[in-house]
Amino acid sequence: MNTVKHLVLGFAYGYKLPHSFFSLNELEVLELNDRVFDPPLRFNGFPKLRRLSLHGGQIKAKKLLHLLTYCPLLEEVALTELYAEENFEGANECTFAELLRCVPLVRTLEISKDYTKNLVVAPTPHRLSTPLVRLKNLDLDMCLME
Repeated sequence: MNTVKHLVLGFAYGYKLPHSFFSLNELEVLELNDRVFDPPLRFNGFPKLRRLSLHGGQIKAKKLLHLLTYCPLLEEVALTELYAEENFEGANECTFAELLRCVPLVRTLEISKDYTKNLVVAPTPHRLSTPLVRLKNLDLDMCLME
């Protein structure tokens, strides 16, 4: 049984994670820098993950939602300087409300660069379907001039 609880990875940009990485079921903290996050079809998340930081890599919107959904204990999420592997419009669409629905226990949420810009484009309801009663810090870094 693999008992890795805290993992920080940062290598050359675009490195694709091996399939064995996705079997680290004991992870509580995960920081990925400059990675292509492309889990296998049968990936069921990290059930004990509390803190997730994705910085400077690629992830498709639907795979991000899947990851967040199957990490039910997430309290801290940082999506910084990520860019979408595909355009968010059409088949790879993801709204801000959808993202928030996946992290009901989140206390700190930080989103910047392309992910913020693309999430804001989609219409957001006046009232969220998931009350974020634990949310204490929300950091949205965006440029409205683009």
